[in-house]
Amino acid sequence: MWSVQRTFLNKIINKEYSVRNLKEKNQRFRQIFLTFASETEENLECLKHLEYGKLREEESGKETSGIKIKGKDILISDIMNALEGLDDIPDPVREYYPDLTDREWHAAARLVTVLLLLLEKTEPDVADMVHENI
Repeated sequence: MWSVQRTFLNKIINKEYSVRNLKEKNQRFRQIFLTFASETEENLECLKHLEYGKLREEESGKETSGIKIKGKDILISDIMNALEGLDDIPDPVREYYPDLTDREWHAAARLVTVLLLLLEKTEPDVADMVHENI
């Protein structure tokens, strides 16, 4: 099991960055995801909506690669980050885990956000790189 997990992380977090490589990373992501999680109907449906891709942050101009909603500039880490901000535990979670405290919920949501951030790579804006070299 650890071998598959290491392979997953090693294949996804890679220093090479061309568009061709992003397509390859997305294919590897899908393949490794299914190897790790199995080819269930639920997992195949999940992958119809996710991809490993690149997006440019409007405010900073930086490019980030990570797991995102397919065809949209929405990182899964951003969705989880938004969940962290919920004041209340979502009802289905509260019903399934009635003893879960708000602090425990926030800790779990934070952990998932950080794990997703580990799978991302942000390239600095060209202006930042020039400024740093002055």
